[in-house]
Amino acid sequence: MPLRNINSLVVFKNWPPNCRAAAAIPGVIKSIALSQLTYDFTAAAPWAPLVSSSAVVTLSFPAPPVTAVVNHIQIFDKEVEIAWVEPISRLFTVSGSRVTTSFKSVPYSVLPTAHDAFSGLFTSLFTSQSKTLTLKGASDVTFTVPFLGDRTIPGFAFKNDNVFVGLSSFPDVKFVRFTSEENAHPNTYASLVQINLKNLSSLKLILGNLVFDVAGFIGTKIGFVNFKDVTLEQGDNIVTMDISIDLTLPAGIEFMTSIGVAEAAVTLLGVDDSSPNVAMIPALKALHIKLVIPKNFGKT
Repeated sequence: MPLRNINSLVVFKNWPPNCRAAAAIPGVIKSIALSQLTYDFTAAAPWAPLVSSSAVVTLSFPAPPVTAVVNHIQIFDKEVEIAWVEPISRLFTVSGSRVTTSFKSVPYSVLPTAHDAFSGLFTSLFTSQSKTLTLKGASDVTFTVPFLGDRTIPGFAFKNDNVFVGLSSFPDVKFVRFTSEENAHPNTYASLVQINLKNLSSLKLILGNLVFDVAGFIGTKIGFVNFKDVTLEQGDNIVTMDISIDLTLPAGIEFMTSIGVAEAAVTLLGVDDSSPNVAMIPALKALHIKLVIPKNFGKT
């Protein structure tokens, strides 16, 4: 592998992340933490979603002036390496021993051997209260040294766990309002409805277009819903869903009859074509989103 010498330090140019981590300098970085993490699953490559985040690097000593940080981060779920990300950060703040950097729209490169593990990771994040991941790798830090100018020291090693709050299968979805009726087909009742999808997680998720089956109170399919351009910020999110009740199905007819006299509980279920992004299908199929629709919802 080619080598180059910078300021009397040997840098391993073009090495993969696992090689850099193995050759890294231990003890300088105490920990690295990712926060305000955004995943964009609308990118063209399903196994390389774009991520944006703040990375807080805690050093073992007060940080001198910093001009650039390059983090080579490997992501592990337990002992399984899932992905790597290499953000270059030039926007940051320094406070004592903490260097806070930020990066935007960097590929989260899933290993070809870890596709199932990656889908399993997001299944856990979607359905659980929390998920622990291990961040391992090295940071190349450029410091400003008095009288000498900028000096890059490569390969400060780190390895520590990060805990991310999960979605918990959206336990508190609320009906907000009926907006319009769209009965373009004689065998379908279709309408636009707004609901509040509360994102309890520590992530911002850009999911794009989504499709779910709708099941009635006994679990029988009564129709489907479409969501357009879904982006889930942390906390409350008012989103519009296009709900279609299939009036050729006995369960669909029963639902439309019963909703005229009482509220009804439905469940949104992920299906094989819930997303154009194949990497997200297992996580979406694991969701069972409960929603109570009020009586005469088409007239509210």
